[in-house]
Amino acid sequence: MAHKKAGAHTVIISSPQKVALIRDVDKDLRLDELRERFIQDVDLILSEGFKKDVQPKIEIFRKEKHRELLCTPQDNLVAIVSNRTFEVGVPCFDLDDMKGLADFIEKRYLNSGRSRRLL
Repeated sequence: MAHKKAGAHTVIISSPQKVALIRDVDKDLRLDELRERFIQDVDLILSEGFKKDVQPKIEIFRKEKHRELLCTPQDNLVAIVSNRTFEVGVPCFDLDDMKGLADFIEKRYLNSGRSRRLL
């Protein structure tokens, strides 16, 4: 990181098992811009945040922390993971039902030919 502190625009950190790229950008990049610039050879991209982005969303909701959902089906909400039940027209998985959620993601995005979709 000394190179970055000294003013380098781009720094790559490499080891036998990993590579990391740190690059200055002019703006906050959208998910599709990140995918096009930095991500290759993957079948599925999972991200956190990007609530206003157009990509499909799975909202994690804990009734102890929130009163209402942040997203709606109009925001491209495709599923909810929660300790509360919602009737908003998308599947709702229990917080402990990771197999159900994984099956949903696999069926909808990996077995449907929609590879490289952002989620």
